[in-house]
Amino acid sequence: MKNKLLKTTFGLSRCFFIGIISLLLLPIDAVAGKLLPIEISKEESLASKPHPHFAIIHSSRNVPVPRATITGTVTDANGEPIPGATVIIEGFSQGTVTDLDGKFSIEADVGAVLVISFIGFRSERITVGNQTQFEIVLSEGETSLDEVVVVGYGTQIESRITGSIARADPEDMARVSTPTVGQALQGRVAGVFIKNQNGQPGQNKTAINIRGFGEPLYIVDGLPVDEAVFSNLNPNDIEELNVLKDAASAAVYGARAGNGVVLVTTKRGSSGDVRFSYRGDIGFQGLTMVPKVIDAWEYMTLFNMRNLDRGLGFRWTPETVAEFRAHNDGSDPENYPSVDMFDMVTRDASPMITHDLSIRGGNDRARYFISGNIFDQTGLERNVFGETDTRFKRYNIRGNLDVDVTEKFSFNFDMSYNLQDFYGPRNAFEGTDWSQGQGIFARSGRWRPFHSVVELPGGHREFPRGAPEGQTVNPLNLASADIGGSQEFNRSFIDFKLGGEYQLLQGLSTRATINYQGTSLQEKMFQKRAPEYRYNPDTETHEFVRALNADTRVERQNSQTENINFQYFLNGDHSFGENHSLTSMYVFEFIQRDFERIDASRIGYEFPIAQLSAGPPSQQFNNDVINRNKRVGHISRIAYNYADKYSLEVSARYDGSMRFPEDSRWGFFPSVSGAWNISDEGFMQNSSISNTLTYLKLRGSWGRLGFDAAGNFQFLPTFSFDNFYIFQDDLLRRTISTDGLPNPNITWEKMDIVNFGLDASFWGGMIEGTFDVFRRHRFDVLGQRILDVPPVVGAVLPQQNFQEFENRGLELSLRHNNTINSNWNYSIGGNFGIYEETVINTDEPDFINKEVERREKEIGRRVITGGRNNVNVFYLQTDGLFASQEEIDNWADIDGNGNRSIQIGDARVIDRNGDGRITDADQYIATSGTQPRMTFGFQTRVEWKGLELVTFWQGASRFGWNLTWSEFESPFPSNGVALQKDITEAYIPENEFGLPAVSASSARWPRASGRFNSDYDMFLIDGTYLRLKQLQVGYTLPVELIDGLGLRRVKVYAGGTNLLTFSDIDFLDPEIDENPRQFFGNYHPQTRVVNVGVEIDF
Repeated sequence: MKNKLLKTTFGLSRCFFIGIISLLLLPIDAVAGKLLPIEISKEESLASKPHPHFAIIHSSRNVPVPRATITGTVTDANGEPIPGATVIIEGFSQGTVTDLDGKFSIEADVGAVLVISFIGFRSERITVGNQTQFEIVLSEGETSLDEVVVVGYGTQIESRITGSIARADPEDMARVSTPTVGQALQGRVAGVFIKNQNGQPGQNKTAINIRGFGEPLYIVDGLPVDEAVFSNLNPNDIEELNVLKDAASAAVYGARAGNGVVLVTTKRGSSGDVRFSYRGDIGFQGLTMVPKVIDAWEYMTLFNMRNLDRGLGFRWTPETVAEFRAHNDGSDPENYPSVDMFDMVTRDASPMITHDLSIRGGNDRARYFISGNIFDQTGLERNVFGETDTRFKRYNIRGNLDVDVTEKFSFNFDMSYNLQDFYGPRNAFEGTDWSQGQGIFARSGRWRPFHSVVELPGGHREFPRGAPEGQTVNPLNLASADIGGSQEFNRSFIDFKLGGEYQLLQGLSTRATINYQGTSLQEKMFQKRAPEYRYNPDTETHEFVRALNADTRVERQNSQTENINFQYFLNGDHSFGENHSLTSMYVFEFIQRDFERIDASRIGYEFPIAQLSAGPPSQQFNNDVINRNKRVGHISRIAYNYADKYSLEVSARYDGSMRFPEDSRWGFFPSVSGAWNISDEGFMQNSSISNTLTYLKLRGSWGRLGFDAAGNFQFLPTFSFDNFYIFQDDLLRRTISTDGLPNPNITWEKMDIVNFGLDASFWGGMIEGTFDVFRRHRFDVLGQRILDVPPVVGAVLPQQNFQEFENRGLELSLRHNNTINSNWNYSIGGNFGIYEETVINTDEPDFINKEVERREKEIGRRVITGGRNNVNVFYLQTDGLFASQEEIDNWADIDGNGNRSIQIGDARVIDRNGDGRITDADQYIATSGTQPRMTFGFQTRVEWKGLELVTFWQGASRFGWNLTWSEFESPFPSNGVALQKDITEAYIPENEFGLPAVSASSARWPRASGRFNSDYDMFLIDGTYLRLKQLQVGYTLPVELIDGLGLRRVKVYAGGTNLLTFSDIDFLDPEIDENPRQFFGNYHPQTRVVNVGVEIDF
């Protein structure tokens, strides 16, 4: 496959260069005739029936377009040069950046419009004429109104944007000491909810959700990438990050853009002196929230009370419990242990180090940018030797080159490389295929506190003291790669892009890009048997009990993914009259993705050698997977603007996907949007309110998007290899079986999105705000029918386009900027979003009975269970706990047996329908699911004489979890758990063991050995939280102190990430994965980081 892809890449590259050479050699009118969508019949000619657009081209054939070299200086109001300001030809990707003295040089056609912009300043526009030297002064304020913004397949002036596009400040993101870009983006954009599901080094996956829709499409420098590539970008390489939220903005990306688009533009070279930038950062990690378990004597007491309820004797005598309680201070850990395994298996702090170096420079003809980044993260697990074996390293290299070959032809070359290297203990990853429920934290959650951990000769720790009662694994041994085995992976990503642009004539250019992306992943797992021992005091020896793992094995997995992306652009930009402008774009895009994976393993090694060849051939297994996917798209966009007051944009994409049959393979996805700059109207400018309300724009859009989420070849009958059988010839033969019924009518999922927005600015940009409301209607959503097909069919049913959902919501963002004087300035900003989802049509079994469903339909809701689509969930309503037997006797029947099993301290369940029985008909909607329906974030920044203080808070609300699979559902299962401290807030009667009693009126939970039902609303935990994501104090040294050292800028800083969290959840991190099984130990907690660093420009 690799050779074929290389040949394909070479062939496309050759076609690309031939195309560029053809453009240089062919007459302009011939080229234009081939590229423009002109149809001429045999009876017609250009002379008899001229095409209006072609007439312009034809008449210009022999008239050279005047071209000039424009130079200038960009300064602020005080005359200080502005380095790094962007100078771009409006409507095109051509541009440059000012050097350290604020100077620039660029070639442009006479009549072209140059847009000069810089963060924190209002953009300026100049028209190229006879003047070739300019002194441009950028004024502060109104930064969001006139900047050039990167949009889908191009750029646009902010004031002319008609869609819903949110922007994040890359400088703010780069300040955060986090492993991934997604974590740095967290909470900074209205409508974008991000949670870090795992704090494990190398597994820092961030779940990004735009408007509650789902995971977006990631675009980096105009090309789609996977989430892993996006997350592992170097934050310091990012020039601009925009989020496209509505259909008008995202429709040009067609397939996969239905959930929104995260659009990243990386830094490029600039003309002027070579500029070096270095950033070094060292942080120290700790865990945010770790479950706190009860002491040994408390566990013994609760266990004894459980036995009493069941008519059994004490497990431990009151005297033994008293002895453990007396030594709870740790004075005799060998005889009276009280072990918190979570505390033992985690370190207080581990380092996280980042080094970043970039070089930027060039001249009028060529510009370049090169950067390198090293990220080194150490794990927080602690093994039997008091050390950690978990280590993750990441290396990033990026470079690009822009060359103006002639006045009309330019090309660019981009390259990036990312390498990730992980090594750790075999059970390092919580919840992976290799170690589901067997991870270090999962096992720590099953460690009973009265089991001791005693040193063994050679540094190993012995098997738990006393009867194990289901305790089978020592987590401290699991945390050691030398004892339990190792797990490692090496992932690399390489990206090459070559592009060229040719100016056909004034206002018309063509561009082509070819891109190759390759990802290689090599994983290896080495599991050792690892003997464990128990001390026998009678013989004073350590006796072998069992092996840590059942066998010694080696598993290998190698995979490769290769993407080829080809794009061809035709861009037009024409101004006519005094106030009319029209831009157009056509893009052809081809994407091919190839994936190949090989798995191999051997089991039953005689010697612990981590090589497949060292294992027995009789116990070997292997498998491979190969697939290919292709997409083709035709994209067009036309944008009209009148006097910067009225903007209208129409776009469409025609996509083809090989996942569907020929007659439904192509999907057409149009959009239309408009904007009205009310503040530019005469009645506004002449009114007194114009001094206060300096900018006001209304936006509206509608668009249809598609989604090809289907599996490959569902429209065809497919077969899979099955088991081996012996047939009549006594030979063992492989069989095949059908995979299920095909669906020849399968096609695109579709969604219509309507968005209305309002952008406003007050007092010259001191306060800026954006407000959006939206509605998304998803239909033809793929799903398997369950109720409509009788179970006697007996076949695996295919996916069908029949489900229907609706999303609604609103978003608000505000920002206040103010410069008090030359020494003081500050900014305050925040964002807020609220969302709802309704299931209109699905074919899933009812969660509750028909009577409740009828009542819910009466109020306009059709709901399903589980939060899978962020929908409502049903629970039984509770009202405290029973405090007396009389109360139990007079209550509705809870257990279906006259409440004979109900005791004091059990939950009082409300009989909502009044029939005297507690059934499903008494359920009600108690929560909105596990995905937040409300998100918010706010930031403050204060600067005084180079001293800067930045804070950033992020949070979410209107979601929750059920404490399923925790100790509250089954507090004393056969395999044992380490009960959390919260269990002491359950109902506890007076007892002879000294455990403080908790009355029914003040208890948080029912009795620890009573009737637990995960459908009770008292076990719902409100997920609302507010977190201090970032705190940083920085100081930029005065220029006079560093000027003599050859340095341009030096900044030192100190701060932290995830320093504070306010939440009702005091034993779990609120950002954990919503999978209920992960609630008790089966996850790696988030990390808290305290860091210091330095930034140097020279």
